[in-house]
Amino acid sequence: MAASENIRIMPRVILSACNARNQKQSADRAQAIASALAAVLLACGGPILFAGCMTLPTLVATLIAATVVGALAGALSVIGPIKRIVPLGVVAASALALILLLAVPDARGGMFSMYNALASRFDDAFYSYAGLVQGYGTVAASPLFGACLGTLTATAAWGFTRLRTTGVTLLMLVTVCGFGLRLSSGIGTIGCAVGIAGWLTQCRYIQLRGSMCSTKSLLADLGINAVMCVGVFVIIGAIFVPSAAVDNAHNAMWNAINHARYGEETLPEGDMGKAARLNDQSDATLRITPEGTFSDDMLLRGFVGANFSESERWSALDHTAYEGSWSGIMSWLSAEGLTPAMQRAAYDDANANRGGERTEVSTVSVDAGNAYRGYTFAPYTMRSLTGSNANLNLDGTLQSGLAGSRSYHFEMDNVATANVLDDTSWLESADSPYASTESVYAAFAKEHYLDVPDDEAGDIKRLVFNDATWDSAAASSEFAVISRVRTMMDTMASYTESPKTMPAEAGNSFASWFFEQAREGNSSYFATAATLAFRAQGIPARYVEGYRAGDLTGAALTNSTLTLDHGNAHAWCEIYLDGLGWTPVEVTPGFYTQAFEPDAVIDVGETWSSGASDQVLQTGSIAGQTNDNQDNGNESDAAASVLDVLREVLVTLAIIAALVAAAFIQRAVRINKRKQRIAADDQAISVPALYNYLAAVMTSASVGFNATKPLDNLDGLCRAFPDVDVMEFKRVIEIHQAYAFGGHVLKPNEMRTLRRLTERLHEMLPACANARERLKRYFIEAL
Repeated sequence: MAASENIRIMPRVILSACNARNQKQSADRAQAIASALAAVLLACGGPILFAGCMTLPTLVATLIAATVVGALAGALSVIGPIKRIVPLGVVAASALALILLLAVPDARGGMFSMYNALASRFDDAFYSYAGLVQGYGTVAASPLFGACLGTLTATAAWGFTRLRTTGVTLLMLVTVCGFGLRLSSGIGTIGCAVGIAGWLTQCRYIQLRGSMCSTKSLLADLGINAVMCVGVFVIIGAIFVPSAAVDNAHNAMWNAINHARYGEETLPEGDMGKAARLNDQSDATLRITPEGTFSDDMLLRGFVGANFSESERWSALDHTAYEGSWSGIMSWLSAEGLTPAMQRAAYDDANANRGGERTEVSTVSVDAGNAYRGYTFAPYTMRSLTGSNANLNLDGTLQSGLAGSRSYHFEMDNVATANVLDDTSWLESADSPYASTESVYAAFAKEHYLDVPDDEAGDIKRLVFNDATWDSAAASSEFAVISRVRTMMDTMASYTESPKTMPAEAGNSFASWFFEQAREGNSSYFATAATLAFRAQGIPARYVEGYRAGDLTGAALTNSTLTLDHGNAHAWCEIYLDGLGWTPVEVTPGFYTQAFEPDAVIDVGETWSSGASDQVLQTGSIAGQTNDNQDNGNESDAAASVLDVLREVLVTLAIIAALVAAAFIQRAVRINKRKQRIAADDQAISVPALYNYLAAVMTSASVGFNATKPLDNLDGLCRAFPDVDVMEFKRVIEIHQAYAFGGHVLKPNEMRTLRRLTERLHEMLPACANARERLKRYFIEAL
């Protein structure tokens, strides 16, 4: 009898062993797939996010390397004895990629170009300056660099998948995605979605460690992850549709970071929408202590505007100016002894070396603790600068590094007003290193500081250089143009510290609005109009903001400190004069004292160049003209309405997608937490978690289950789970009660019994009657 019974049992044992082996193989296969896929997705998300910084062949090479290395490292790291040597292989691959990046010129060039691309985009996005690697482009075009980058990205992604906590990966992902989206450096929405998919797959892989999940179950989970990533794609795409709300959020975030680094922004920085508030406040900004002799007021240059956009805002010279044929221009000038921020001092030295009078040098100490420290305030005659981390290897604004300097001091040449516009004719025949170097910089200035928007150029010509009153031959003399510009500024507008603010939708050019509608302005308004006017006449010019300090000699004699506030904030323009370099020109009525010698001004008609004639302003000819080119704007209004409606629809879809994604994420988090608690070795955690799991399943099955009296409704159990043995259910309840009320420590076989039945009940849950119950079970009960 016993022998025959053994014969009958043996096939079952063999079948059970085969099933266990097949289940183990399926579980190992599922873990390998999850590990490889997580590494590949995390590795590919970054390159896609920054695709705009590399050429297509480089991007393809990056993605191929990331996929191959990530898949091999991820899959092999969970396969038997091989997984022990995978970390060594990952280290070797990383080391090889680094060696190639540093040793091979082609790969190294791609790395430097990638850095330049990111630095350029960072500067455009955050109005700052990160130095570029000279001699390289701003787009990575090396497939070898792409292969190295893909390898490094894949090995880093594999390292993140090894972590038992996904929080670190998520933090890294949010940081990189936020940075990439802000820089608009590639296919941002797809890159973020791929990265999120990798993070979700990593979460699933961590859950699979030590489990017996089948490959089929894993693929179902990955399908859900794909749906969630589509939701992420829709959300990001909708949120990053250009809109006022998103722009305001970006600006608020940047302003907070900027305030922590440099303090409160005290100047409008070329924004004509903010220029009316230039002199509004009375708070102290700079404290300066002068030593020496000062022949005139001192202009402390801060922000320098090179490009005037259609949004009526000046912006600094961007990186493209230093690339191409001008690559390395600033470094070359500095090596030749001409630093643009100290060009006047270089000219004075060259003049003294040929026998001219040596310029007197004065010293100024600056306490910028209450001012905006994003740039260093310095005069155009600066000779040396100490105590500041400003980047002198720039053309224009002396921008600070990571944090601004609170105190610094500089030496400056005391150039008298009469010598500001000096005679430089001697340079034409002088054998001077300065002369040859300056000619190169003059060419650079003429290429980058002459642009005028078309609408501004037309109105400047009509209002300031009208053919009826201006002799175009006079444009050959900078002095005649300066005199003309000052005359027309004074004639058509008056100075006020509290001007009107230019409307955001003015409908015409700044020049037209200023001269024909506002007719008054502060120094920012006059400096902007004058800079555009000089450029229209072929004179390189740029807009400058900073502070004007007076009574310097008196303060130097008494060893006292001058305190500047917003009332001292000022704007002016600088024009490039051959030989002299950037020279400040005051155009605001009541501020300029520069006088030109009669022989320096070409006679273009005394009545027009000096402004003495009473015919300068004729009713209906200049200031009295109106803009006859306005239309009712119906078409633009209709288009704007359609865009507004479309934007609202996208925002609504984004909100809905965000809610759906949040529902999926909270479900995944709750399931993950429940599994961790159930698998815990501490029975004080695992047993109550198992009972709560059982109660949730029984309640969802609608069997009238009462957690405090679990055996009261066994008929409902039989109806909902006809294949479940009632005695087995009673046994599970007895084990729970023995632990809860009797302090019984459960044996391993008892723990297996609890887990096995609860998981079987979950798998056998009856189908829901309607969609409402399905949603409740899926999202609210997380079953």
